[in-house]
Amino acid sequence: MDGTLVKRPSALVPVVMSLAAMATLILHIAMVGDLKFGRTVHSLAKLLGRYHNISFTLVSPAELRMPQVIVDALRSTGHQVLETENMEEGLHDCDTVYL
Repeated sequence: MDGTLVKRPSALVPVVMSLAAMATLILHIAMVGDLKFGRTVHSLAKLLGRYHNISFTLVSPAELRMPQVIVDALRSTGHQVLETENMEEGLHDCDTVYL
């Protein structure tokens, strides 16, 4: 195992701890960039999909959109998901932006 595999889960610890502390709040998260091939955004979306009261805005060019299977999984668990190519629209009223 190379060292990179060991470090990745630890990068999510602050996110998980913050979300656990804010379990009763409504959180609006924007994910921006290459959402089609970005493994970290796929993992983060799946992790955050386990929490309640999170809405997602996915900002990317059409050819780099989040895979539909992930978007469908988020929606099927009750999350609001907005997909847009417009950065200004996508970042409006967000609590957190993940680039």
